[in-house]
Amino acid sequence: MRVLAVAQVNAVRHAGALVIADQAPVSSIDVTDAARACVGALTTVGPAALVLACVVLAIAGTTAVGRTSLALGLRGLTGRRPSVPRQALAGLAIPLIAVTAATAGLAFERELREGPNRVLYRLIGDARGDPQWLMQADTRHFMNDSRLPASVVTAAATSRRATIFWSQLTDITPRGRRSITALVVSSLGPAGPVPVSVDGPTARCRISGGRCALEPDQAVTDADVAEIGERILLRGRPVTIVAHTAIPASLLNRAVVFVNPGAFDRAGGPRESPFAIVAAGAGGRTALQAIQRAYRAPGELEIRDTASIASANRRFWAGNGTPIILILIVLVIVFGGVAYYTSRKAASEHAHVALATLLSLGVPPRVLASAELVRGTVSALVAACVGGALAAAIVRLANSQILGFHATVNVAMVAASAGLMVLACCAALVGSWIRLRRTSLAEAMAG
Repeated sequence: MRVLAVAQVNAVRHAGALVIADQAPVSSIDVTDAARACVGALTTVGPAALVLACVVLAIAGTTAVGRTSLALGLRGLTGRRPSVPRQALAGLAIPLIAVTAATAGLAFERELREGPNRVLYRLIGDARGDPQWLMQADTRHFMNDSRLPASVVTAAATSRRATIFWSQLTDITPRGRRSITALVVSSLGPAGPVPVSVDGPTARCRISGGRCALEPDQAVTDADVAEIGERILLRGRPVTIVAHTAIPASLLNRAVVFVNPGAFDRAGGPRESPFAIVAAGAGGRTALQAIQRAYRAPGELEIRDTASIASANRRFWAGNGTPIILILIVLVIVFGGVAYYTSRKAASEHAHVALATLLSLGVPPRVLASAELVRGTVSALVAACVGGALAAAIVRLANSQILGFHATVNVAMVAASAGLMVLACCAALVGSWIRLRRTSLAEAMAG
């Protein structure tokens, strides 16, 4: 009986486990993906809203009804021009702050998302097609440690299509400064020993095809990492900087150092194992598959395309490393729009007596609506001109203070930020108009 009772208890436990196992897993929300999706939506809708608003503004300047709404919009709904300080504070201060913060936030977000792939695109250069990468299985991105067997390296060395690529994360010590985490890279193959274009006029090395032919004790870095002629310690070995990259390659808070493959030689021993083997062109993947099949354990090797590596880099750096910054950027954009919406709605509510009076005099509702849209569009355009310049100055200051940070402000970012202000104005206009329609004109004119 005791055995039977124990068996029944175990059966119940196993049945409960099966029920739990059959339950659908609880879904979790990836906050970083949600934040990035929000940023992507805002950068798509914002410019479209700004373009439509500019079209309305153009129409307002060419038609009789439009000119009336333009005059009302610029002079105020009552026909009286408000004082300049009050107009600047109420109509321009909030959109100016919002556009500046949103534009700088979009520039930071793009750099956090695409900056880590800067070195990847420098490595493949102008290779045609999608270069394929043969790496140790489950490597995925540059910060992972991939080491290829010697037999695979020998097979790659005999291929005219393959490029052997070394990579190692280590610390470098510029003279008189504290150590910096650096990604040390090199390659050997059709692309040349140093896969990066350098600034020719300042380079102190032999230039071939826009690239340096380096000695084992020489290196190339970005200009903000070390000066030309400066010596740095690379794993205890002194290395001289002989050139700067023509286009920035460093990552966020990570210096990228391009060296000769000889820098990966072990002291008194063979060269360290390379990170990956890269092949470009139509037959690149076929060449790597042949190398993979020749290895005794092909399951230990993995072929990946450049797009998947770029996606993994984004996930590692901007996904795992900076989700809080992404969330803050979204909050800045959203709260900027909400603040402008609140200010425009308050202004419309304050002018409801004038609106009702104009409606009672026979002014068409579309004229009053377009007048408010004109006012919001003009404020957004002025804020875009001034705020874009301020955002560029803020981004430039950030670039000078953060190693490997090279954010830029473009017209699309400014247009997206200004477009958000137009959307906020439209939302405030709709809300105020609904409230006015629910109120009789007599009550509205009475205040």
